[in-house]
Formats: sequence, structure tokens, C-alpha cells
Amino acid sequence: ILCAIIGALLAGSSVLSLRYMRTSCDQLTGQLEKVVLQMQAGDKDKALAYYQELAALWEEKEPLLELMIRHQHLDEAAVGIRALSAYISHDSPVLFFAEADKIRFCLRDIWEKETFSLENLL
Repeated sequence: ILCAIIGALLAGSSVLSLRYMRTSCDQLTGQLEKVVLQMQAGDKDKALAYYQELAALWEEKEPLLELMIRHQHLDEAAVGIRALSAYISHDSPVLFFAEADKIRFCLRDIWEKETFSLENLL
């Protein structure tokens, strides 16, 4: 009975952590897209405003994500998010869009690498 209870608790916590991870990655990606759209439109002020929201969201989500995700992925996303501000402020759109693509990849990779699949079990 104890093993069944422990198994149920582990399965439940796994489902909850996957849900948190998925919603966090989706929210961060959605906020990143708002910044990207403003940069594409050439509106640096709005891009910076949306960037501030992205940075605040990252600060909110990062502590729990650190408990669940490989740190290399988080470190790459964190460095990229911090770099966006400089690229917006210094009017470096090429570097901005390259960094935004890298962050998108990191967020997508976090989800794909951490979800339950036969490949991840092997």
C-alpha cells in the first residue's frame, strides 16, 4: 500500500510539474512574440515595455523551473532574455531577432526534452 501511495504521489507531482512547465513555456513564448512583433513594427518603446513584462514573467517562473529543468536550457534562455534589452536599446535588430530565435528554440527544447516519451526513458 505504501508503494502505491508513493507511486501515486510521484505520478501526480510529475503531471503537475509538466503542466507548470508547459504553461510557463507557452506564456514566455507568447510574451516574447509580443516583443518581436513590436520590433518588426519598429516601435522600440513598445518593444521595451513588452520586454519588461517578459523579464518580470521570467523572474516569476525561473525559480520553479530551476527545480524541474536542466540548467543548461534555463541558463541559455536567461542570458538570451537579458540580452534582448540591450539589443532593443542599442537598435540592433539583427542581433535581437537572432537572440529571439535562440530563446524560442530553448523554450521549445525545454518542453520537448522534459515531456514523457519513450525516447526520454531510454
